[in-house]
Amino acid sequence: MVLPTIGSDATERCRNKAEYAVSVHNGEVRIGSFEGGSRRVLPLEDCLLQRQESVRTLRWMQQRLGGYACAGRMRYLVTRVNRAGETTAVLCADAPVQGEARAIAEALMRDVPEVSSAYFCKLNRHPAHALDGVCGHLAGRRTVEDELLGLRFELSPQSFFQVNPSQAEKLYLKALEAAGLTEGVPVRVLDAYCGAGTITLAAARLAEFALGVEIVPPAIENAKQNARRNGLEDRARFICGDAAREIPRRMAAGERFDAAILDPPRKGADVALLNAIADAGIPRVAYVSCNPSTLARDVKLLTERGYRLEWAQPVDMFPWASDVETACMIAL
Repeated sequence: MVLPTIGSDATERCRNKAEYAVSVHNGEVRIGSFEGGSRRVLPLEDCLLQRQESVRTLRWMQQRLGGYACAGRMRYLVTRVNRAGETTAVLCADAPVQGEARAIAEALMRDVPEVSSAYFCKLNRHPAHALDGVCGHLAGRRTVEDELLGLRFELSPQSFFQVNPSQAEKLYLKALEAAGLTEGVPVRVLDAYCGAGTITLAAARLAEFALGVEIVPPAIENAKQNARRNGLEDRARFICGDAAREIPRRMAAGERFDAAILDPPRKGADVALLNAIADAGIPRVAYVSCNPSTLARDVKLLTERGYRLEWAQPVDMFPWASDVETACMIAL
């Protein structure tokens, strides 16, 4: 059963993260979005989906970046803004220009006081996304703190965090419902693709124990710090590793879970992980997806292993876009 979509209360200034493309064309610095079907950068003066703090950072970079010799090596500007308006700016380049990037960051933070943290990302060759590389701290705070479901989260640039916090809370509450979590009931929960531990810690407040697995080392470090920050270190544990390998190994060794929460990237969950969940007979699976096609593929695999889809709850996480997030309850 597919339930009616949960709409967004806000349709403007609702995203906390932006990835602006950067290029230099005939000496002109362009910062904005890629033109559809090309790598040509269309300059932006504003984006009504982004917070004002992000837009002020964008405009400063448009006006000032051309004065630095490294401008031609910059490929992206990434911003993340927390609910309090504190902003992390990440300067992403295809060459090791940290020295000039630091000078840019220091000037940016003087002129745009909302920017409290700055990083440099040396991109990998042929990067798959704007933060596909090695990040190093430039200036200000090393992390930005944000809040979700009454929990405080410390975030580094490469840690996953939902881009629309108010809608994320609605989505995560449905995921906890799908996992069958009720305060006081002794349940052991597995959270694969856990990022900085947002769902894991929300589950740990209700469950006996929650295990989060994530392949990105900075995200796992954030998750461990977040467990301590929220007083949940005795009820949540985090492991850095490939969920498709780590979780089947643990289940084969006899580790038991009453529910699994999956929040994979757009490519969906790994087949090895889904088979391990089915082999272990975990009775409830809460699946959170940003890609309906891979969600359908993975639900089909689980139903072929004896599970049934009880309900699917779409959530409009991205106003003015065709994308949707969905929380599903899948049970034996």
